[in-house]
Amino acid sequence: MSQSTIALLGTLRELHTVLPEYDLPRLEELVAAKKPDLLCVEVDRVAWETDDLGGSPIESRDVLAGLARSSEITLVPIGGGGRSWSDSGVDLPRHGILATFRRRLSAWLDTMTVDLMKLAGRPEAVNSPLVEHLCGILCDLQVMLANGEARRAWTARNQELLDSVVWIVRRDPGRRILVALDCRRKHWLRSKLRSVPDVKLAEFWRF
Repeated sequence: MSQSTIALLGTLRELHTVLPEYDLPRLEELVAAKKPDLLCVEVDRVAWETDDLGGSPIESRDVLAGLARSSEITLVPIGGGGRSWSDSGVDLPRHGILATFRRRLSAWLDTMTVDLMKLAGRPEAVNSPLVEHLCGILCDLQVMLANGEARRAWTARNQELLDSVVWIVRRDPGRRILVALDCRRKHWLRSKLRSVPDVKLAEFWRF
């Protein structure tokens, strides 16, 4: 079976509206220029099929869906990812040992992640290996601080993304696939895709 080439592009929910060098028009330019065969997007399948994208992330709703409809790029929904930055991340601790301390520390880590993205600013930096690695560390720390149900929800969402991408690869092998997803999930997804034999991972800028 021929390998599919996959690149990951980190997106930022409403932070795109405050980063002039990585705003929504710039995101659209980047994706359009790569001309992937398949564009995997954080959209619920039923929402996509019924054209009800009100609860989808702003980048999916306002940019990527429209790009797919106006081009030869095929959009593939891989599951809803949460509409905003806050409801797409790891839930803050609400109970348990040292809950107040853990909640404050987790909120601080989230602020650090936002500040990291703002400091990076440009899409080249946001999607660099260094920023992806640092973002992954910050998110892993938040997961460690979270309650059990929040950890399970985060892991289940990540697994849904992975399962969807692998299903697409095996259903339609040998394609160029671009996965646009929350930047906080890139590090985890990349680590899992490395072990999928049907996948050849490529950096977005060399895709």
